[in-house]
Amino acid sequence: MTIQAVDRALDIIGLFANSRPSLSLTQIATALKLNKSTAYGLIASLEQKGFLKKNPDTKHYRLGISVYELGIAFSSSLEINRMAVGPTQALAEKTQQTPRVAIMEGDYAFVTLYALPGAQTNIASQVGPRLPLYCTAMGKAMLAFQESDFIERYLNRTKLVRHTEYTITDPDLLRKALADIVQSGYSISRGEFVKGQCGIAVPIRGYESKLAGGLAISGRDPNLLGDKMNWYIEETLSTARDISISMGYSPLRS
Repeated sequence: MTIQAVDRALDIIGLFANSRPSLSLTQIATALKLNKSTAYGLIASLEQKGFLKKNPDTKHYRLGISVYELGIAFSSSLEINRMAVGPTQALAEKTQQTPRVAIMEGDYAFVTLYALPGAQTNIASQVGPRLPLYCTAMGKAMLAFQESDFIERYLNRTKLVRHTEYTITDPDLLRKALADIVQSGYSISRGEFVKGQCGIAVPIRGYESKLAGGLAISGRDPNLLGDKMNWYIEETLSTARDISISMGYSPLRS
């Protein structure tokens, strides 16, 4: 049993995304097939609680500070984040890259933590973005270590959209790429999702060797996949192993 007003309020929050950071009353009402008076009442309640904020000039709404606060609370509550704080920051300092930690959320890799080299605080936390599983280093590192049945269901329901000329859109080629990742223990991306963006990612495991998430270093540094690539891979694998052990993973049992 659900409460309609709550469902509608959550649907309104769910309309906002990076591609549409602000929306008008009319746009919200149209998207959710609500009359304007109903939409306005819901929006007013969300605005009062800080979940939406209205621009007085454009009359458009954007997400409010309360959404951000919930995101930080969510990030802080994750065991993988708590265990990864120190090792991830150490990896950032050693490699001078920007490591990210993510978990699988549905058909996406959802970034929950990232570290910046030279950060004044120990770690910088971030909730989001959601990254496609099939065309990012982080996503492939987690997708590859799922059960074969899961991978086949994922391929059957997912349209492999071409984002750049390097995106794998052939399911058979993606299956082979995932099998190679299982063999090597890591994945790489050479601008498959965003042109010029490359990355190295590895899985993080927990108790009973279950997949807990992923760790990646990524950016536009051309040296990441250059002469020092093997060193970056070794450092990322080592860091993920340390995080995994702290989460209950036992290498002797794997």
